[in-house]
Amino acid sequence: GSDSKESRPWDMIKDSTLIRDATLSYEVHMASLFDCTYSPAANLVASLCGREYELYLESCLLSRGLCFKTEFDLRELNFSKTPDILLDVPFAFNNFVIKWIESKACFGDELVHDEYLSNQYQYYFRYGPGLVIYWFGFVESIKGIRDKLLIADKFPGKIVKIG
Repeated sequence: GSDSKESRPWDMIKDSTLIRDATLSYEVHMASLFDCTYSPAANLVASLCGREYELYLESCLLSRGLCFKTEFDLRELNFSKTPDILLDVPFAFNNFVIKWIESKACFGDELVHDEYLSNQYQYYFRYGPGLVIYWFGFVESIKGIRDKLLIADKFPGKIVKIG
């Protein structure tokens, strides 16, 4: 098929037995075992960690009596733009209205934030202002988009329910 050329290298990384050369197969296998950033195992750990923080965020919202739709709910409803959380009714924190939330189980530096920013702008234009939580902290220089995005490293403490 047409996609076999593009997927084949990744398939070989995921299953090094597909590589005919035994030495290369062993080296690819060992590299993927010890690669803590790009290996299939690292991708799985990052995905599970991200999901764990999304569930934690959902529990924060539920404990405050807030109603919301998750990214999975939004996909079921065929939404094209799906933040992790879309609030049914917004809330405010420090006079900032929050209508959606993105949960990021990582440290937010300029490089990481720039990578996510285009999606977050799409959420802003579709739903209004939102909150991005970098659970492992962030550099102060990414806090700048005051009227569109609020950046935090935890769920806000004192919120004001709207509506």
